[in-house]
Amino acid sequence: VVRVVGRSWAHSLLVYASPLGFSAYPTTSWALWVQRRWAKKKSGGSSRNGRDSPGQRLGLKKAGNEWVVPGNILVRQRGTHVHPGGNVGMGRDFTLFAKEPGRVHFERVHTAKSVSRL
Repeated sequence: VVRVVGRSWAHSLLVYASPLGFSAYPTTSWALWVQRRWAKKKSGGSSRNGRDSPGQRLGLKKAGNEWVVPGNILVRQRGTHVHPGGNVGMGRDFTLFAKEPGRVHFERVHTAKSVSRL
């Protein structure tokens, strides 16, 4: 059995074994090198964070007075922040798209904002 003396010493200690026990000072001609290793980096354990999803790219895709053709996406949204007007359709995910060619026009109807194609 080899015992390491001292924690604050260097990474390797010269420990001398003698019939009377172990010491840091030579008492006989027997000498043992004992390698003491410390971690370079503390073990941090596992983290429950570190996951993220990419942005959904919501918002206006065509500005007011911009020319569109049928099928162009005008607004991507969650819920009906903007309601469809004339010649504008709404997809299952509330995406507004053009049904006819023309220019985009945004207008306020009462308190709701709507988009239509002129």
